[in-house]
Amino acid sequence: MLGIALLIGWKIKYAAPASAGLVLVIFGSIVAHFGLNTQDSSLIKDIGLIGAGCALWLLGAGKYSIDNPIEHTEKAEYAGPVLRVTLAAVLGILGFQTLQTIQLLGIAELIFTALLIAGWMTRYGALGAFAITAFIWYTVLFTTTNLPEGFSIWNDPTRFRDAGILASALALFLLGSGKWSVDGVMEKSKIQRYETNIAKI
Repeated sequence: MLGIALLIGWKIKYAAPASAGLVLVIFGSIVAHFGLNTQDSSLIKDIGLIGAGCALWLLGAGKYSIDNPIEHTEKAEYAGPVLRVTLAAVLGILGFQTLQTIQLLGIAELIFTALLIAGWMTRYGALGAFAITAFIWYTVLFTTTNLPEGFSIWNDPTRFRDAGILASALALFLLGSGKWSVDGVMEKSKIQRYETNIAKI
């Protein structure tokens, strides 16, 4: 039911935090029982899904939804930082792991992590997160030849989580960095300089 509500944009102010809370409960119960295993990429990607649910709650349903699309509040400006931090957490942890096997990819993940945390060139950081996740998805699904018998995207929970990470990265690319970011400070400075120049004319 939650999935349908999210898909059609119905009662998002309840469905989005409920979905984030559900993932958080699952994440918390696994961590409480087994500890935080940073080698489990599905578990790490849950952090990104929790952030995506919170960001959706802050933003509201938007266009093409059953909810009233003009429901944005002051909370919407916090969606950028939520997406930045949770995406950076996922990318950073996975980047440190990747450094041990594919160094160039691991370095790229860590560079994009730094951009996201600082909120500097955020759209490039989001695009990088999207590209890396899409590349890994493509590699696993279409070029790996030694997949286990019976493997399918439909029975691999990590691939579903990848879809959530792709959506989060795309949302951040479209939204921009939001509050508490280098991009925001630079934009304010640019506006102030422009207003000062206009006032001198």
